Amino acid sequence: METVKYYTLRRIIGGLYIAVIIIMSLTPNPVMAKYDPSRQDVLSHFTAYFVMMLWHTLIYPARHYPRLVAIFILLGIVLECLQGLMETREFNALDILFNSIGVGLAWLFSKSCLTPAFSK
Repeated sequence: METVKYYTLRRIIGGLYIAVIIIMSLTPNPVMAKYDPSRQDVLSHFTAYFVMMLWHTLIYPARHYPRLVAIFILLGIVLECLQGLMETREFNALDILFNSIGVGLAWLFSKSCLTPAFSK
């Protein structure tokens, strides 16, 4: 019973994390309102998607990882395309790249480091 409770809690937290990413991606007036010519915000894109994927690898078994990778990369692409349609946001392929790198590295990290620890 306790395992089910924590599983549900982890799924709720994961869903809330995805919702926060969607809201922050589509907010008309982003926190970083001015364009950053150095593009240092790619670190935040990488980190957000790395954490999202890593969190979900702690919830679902490894056989679901390829599906999660596809879903999260597609989410990043769709959100970036929607930003391109907004007046206050802009499309940036570099953001998609770093979102995808974050997802991919979290997948590799979870396969090499986390899976053995959680397979007991």
